Amino acid sequence: MSKIDPDEAAREEQIQRILKQVEENLRRNLKRGIRPLDEIELEVEQIGESIKETITKEVVDKFGTAYVGSRAVCRCGCSARYSGKRTRQMITLHGVVPICRAYYYCKRCKEGFCPLDQQLQLSRNQCSRSVQCLIARFCSYLPFAIAAQELEIVSGIRLSATTLQHYVQQIGRRIEDEWEHREQQVLSSRAPSSGQRPRRVHISMDGAFAHIGGDWREVKLAAAYQRHASGGVHSTRYYGTVDISREFGPKVRTLAHYSGTDRCADVQMVADGAPWIWQETGKYFPTSVQTLDYYHGAEHLADAARARYGEGTQSFKDWLSQLKSLVLEDQVDTAAAEIEAWKPRKHKSRETKRKVINFLKTHRHRMKYKTLKAQGYHIGSGVMEAGCKTVTKARMAGAGMRWEPKGAQAIIHLCAHWRSYDCDGFKRFTN
Repeated sequence: MSKIDPDEAAREEQIQRILKQVEENLRRNLKRGIRPLDEIELEVEQIGESIKETITKEVVDKFGTAYVGSRAVCRCGCSARYSGKRTRQMITLHGVVPICRAYYYCKRCKEGFCPLDQQLQLSRNQCSRSVQCLIARFCSYLPFAIAAQELEIVSGIRLSATTLQHYVQQIGRRIEDEWEHREQQVLSSRAPSSGQRPRRVHISMDGAFAHIGGDWREVKLAAAYQRHASGGVHSTRYYGTVDISREFGPKVRTLAHYSGTDRCADVQMVADGAPWIWQETGKYFPTSVQTLDYYHGAEHLADAARARYGEGTQSFKDWLSQLKSLVLEDQVDTAAAEIEAWKPRKHKSRETKRKVINFLKTHRHRMKYKTLKAQGYHIGSGVMEAGCKTVTKARMAGAGMRWEPKGAQAIIHLCAHWRSYDCDGFKRFTN
């Protein structure tokens, strides 16, 4: 006669105990008779949540308190003394679960620990890692107060907006720490391979303003992506920060490395005319194909046409169309000469003329649009513009939003991470 496996017998006993509780729950809460579908949905949802909470508690309770005797080895190597039991309330996806653990205290390092915490890989926080991930996800695109409401509606977890903000700052700091580590690896040429071999990598940088620390500050965002043969984009990664440009540049280089530039020499930088962008490009992407966003350049041409003929007139439209056509045909110098031939009388118009001509001369080597298009490069920074709207402005520049620097830095890290195509969630940033 074969022996019965004690572990299997205990597991079967646990299953039967859970089944009995589930059956009692169903008999107690499953109503009879026909009723509206929405009532059925709510009823089933409540029963399901109760069942999930029951199973979670049963599975956790099975491990006991993890008592290992009167003594246990502390991480410092010394012997720690058993000092009774400690119960903590863990907020999980399936309700609040009380966990009773054996507690040991080490006199040498004057710290206590619970072996069960290590076995279950319990978070140091009140919320489980899964709950922290859900908090980070909601807060990456919703204001804290609304995220707290959604968290309660979706999972029944009731936490204050302040608590959510606390977790966001923790997770945001850990994302920042990871980027700091990656940056040091890239700068020291010790970074691991990206594991990719893209044909071409497109990079863009820009900034959007948010109210931070009592003033309007620029939140910088970088995007690295690849282009489909059909013209769309894929594999877009983001990095955002409230840091100054000279601290942002190395992070963009790091973003590019992990987007495949370690194995790809064909790199394009496409962006608007902000001087800081091209300064950082010169430092970290000196061999890239530099491209001024065509639509940004067209705005400067429109400034000249507006100053000469007035907004909306037929002459304004005709001259602007002529200037745009010249620029799109790689004839930036001809467009500049056309503007140079204009002899404005007003000081304001002369100043506009001077600025536009200087702009064209500064960026002429970045405005070879016909050639760039023929070679398959983007001539517009639409990906970056969309990123500023969806990653930065949608979360950070809403009506009445005010941020402290630490909170702003944390939330932009969350937003950029969540919007990146290879986002694997936030679990590795929880604790």
